Amino acid sequence: LDAVLAEVSAAGVDHVVIGGDVVWGPHPGEVMDRLSDVELPVTFIRGNADREVCEGLPPDSDPQLVEITQWCAQQLNEQRRGWFRGLPLSAAFDVPDLGETLFCHATPRSDEEIVTAVTPETRLLEALSSVRETVIVCGHTHVQFDRATQGRRLINPGSVGMPYEGRRGAYWALLGSRVQFRRSDYDVEEAARRMSASGCPHVEEVFIDHMLTPPDKDETIRHF
Repeated sequence: LDAVLAEVSAAGVDHVVIGGDVVWGPHPGEVMDRLSDVELPVTFIRGNADREVCEGLPPDSDPQLVEITQWCAQQLNEQRRGWFRGLPLSAAFDVPDLGETLFCHATPRSDEEIVTAVTPETRLLEALSSVRETVIVCGHTHVQFDRATQGRRLINPGSVGMPYEGRRGAYWALLGSRVQFRRSDYDVEEAARRMSASGCPHVEEVFIDHMLTPPDKDETIRHF
């Protein structure tokens, strides 16, 4: 996150949009503190993981995920949890040269619906049919792509903290006169050391392994 924000500052960005899943991980409080210090307009969208941290998981959920999610919730005070509960599921901006653009976590109608670069066109258009914007920026699958179909354009900037790109780094996108997919290098081993010391349960297998050996992009798409 620090590496990405340094590049954001150097790029002269006007506005930062955080696409969700902010507080599920080894440093939920620290991430929020860092984002609160950004000296730019910042808009947050709530992701499914943020919702689960603040509202809990269903009782039949994977016990490992429940333990991580409950731990993350314990790292946030009630004021912050309440703030996340009130976040919008989407936000719209007039992006220069892109036009009216809708930002959401997964799809405009759901914070956990999966769409990828190979989702069948009919299902993709159905998922986007409820909004008037022709450009939609999503996340959720942690894989960068830019896909156009029948007058709609779907952009996924990737993931800063948990990318599935087959290569180490932090992934994001710069939007404006063109869509620039970015990858920021950082000291992955040092980040892993800090994560290991965080006290987060299952940190090695769920977070550090993915960060040190990111899943292959094509395999991830096939999995989804």
